[in-house]
Amino acid sequence: MIRFLWAFVGGLVVFPCAAFVYLWLGYAPVATKAAPLPFEKRITALALNARVSRDASKQAGVPPTEENLMAGAKVYSTYCAVCHGAIGQSKPPIAKGSIRHRLRCSMARA
Repeated sequence: MIRFLWAFVGGLVVFPCAAFVYLWLGYAPVATKAAPLPFEKRITALALNARVSRDASKQAGVPPTEENLMAGAKVYSTYCAVCHGAIGQSKPPIAKGSIRHRLRCSMARA
């Protein structure tokens, strides 16, 4: 039983120290094209969801009247539909990522 406790405590100390040294020595991938670290998406999603659940208002900021819904639709079509697309339409090129390809081609020609 003592060996188990020593191994357990050692694991609690060794694992965080090893993770710190891994990050401190610069082995963690930081390039935007690098693959994410194991569980990175899950950990960040947990943190984001917990923060939103804690800080989000429990009531709507404005009442869902016809006037407010139309104003929201106008804001969406002006600022959001460019990337996210309009309802019932296919994704625009920027949402598909083809804008990057066009930018690279236009920069190569310059």
